[in-house]
Amino acid sequence: MISAESIEKVRKNLLNRRDVLEKMRRETDDSGIRMSESQVELEEHAQQEKMQQVLEEQERMIRDELYQINMALQRIEAGTFGLCLECGEEIAEARLQAMPGTTLCIECASDHE
Repeated sequence: MISAESIEKVRKNLLNRRDVLEKMRRETDDSGIRMSESQVELEEHAQQEKMQQVLEEQERMIRDELYQINMALQRIEAGTFGLCLECGEEIAEARLQAMPGTTLCIECASDHE
């Protein structure tokens, strides 16, 4: 069974990562606003589109990771953190430390691949 100390360590790491991601998200939003309001003309429309695609991809990745973090924090609060959603068995502590957002044990994750 995962120790309360380990769960608390994961919880703190998740909260710290969430703070970093939310800051990145705000900066990405600000970059998008600056880009659309900018008076600077880009030499090619393609460059502007590429920059917008990069910002959108970054926003998607941040949003996805924030979702995983929030779900892991909810599982910690509910007391179900570390239990595989597929088979109900405990997820290895090393796996949770490496991937705290994981919802599957290694065996179930392998079955899904």
